[in-house]
Amino acid sequence: MANTIRPEFLELSEQDKELKRFFDFVRTVGKLVVTDGADEFVVECRRVTITQEARKRLTEGGPGGS
Repeated sequence: MANTIRPEFLELSEQDKELKRFFDFVRTVGKLVVTDGADEFVVECRRVTITQEARKRLTEGGPGGS
């Protein structure tokens, strides 16, 4: 996998072809359940629009900072 910006954000690289193919499938179907043994994972495509400035402000605790 490509570089990790933060634990909850993952940036894919060109080497992540299989994962990119999986996400293309998720985009097409919108939502699916993946079963791995006893575990089930719900994978859903949600479009999020947030600017880098807004993301930075949120991670710093809002307008007053942390």
